[in-house]
Amino acid sequence: RANGALGSTDGAGLAGQTSGGSKAWTDQVGTWAIATNKAQASALSGGLAVATIDAGIRNVCIEMTTVRSAGNVGGVALWTNINNHVKFYHDGTNAVCVQVVAGTPATLITAVATVASGARCRLHIDGTRVLLYYNDLYIGTSNVLDASLTATQHGLYTSDIGNTQDAFAVLARNGYTVL
Repeated sequence: RANGALGSTDGAGLAGQTSGGSKAWTDQVGTWAIATNKAQASALSGGLAVATIDAGIRNVCIEMTTVRSAGNVGGVALWTNINNHVKFYHDGTNAVCVQVVAGTPATLITAVATVASGARCRLHIDGTRVLLYYNDLYIGTSNVLDASLTATQHGLYTSDIGNTQDAFAVLARNGYTVL
């Protein structure tokens, strides 16, 4: 896409699948833009940037490719606000999934994973169960996702403006909704 604001998803979907339709991106924390055909935070707020779309569904598979420059790069799920959400990312050493409930973070999954430029970062959510993958390798499963996290906003997360994300998709656990 052309450089500029994130705007809306293209809604093109996967080949052979029904499109999920165009969805507007919302800057939740910091500011995001398209730079050289990739999503990139242009400004952090409190050391973070988060942008989301409303997929309209909770139980999803979220994925994107990431290029890590520094800090953390990955995604968010079930975003209500900075105090209630799930984030999944690579920190340079580990692939990590953390839930934040009422402002209290709790690590659900963490494991050493070799950072790779353009690696796919993926999280599956099904009820209180989450599965984390990094660079198409299974990292781990947690069965203790807080049931109070019910929002349908999912998206991008970073703690460094040098990180980029591309090929963002949200897939419904009961079929395809590609955004």
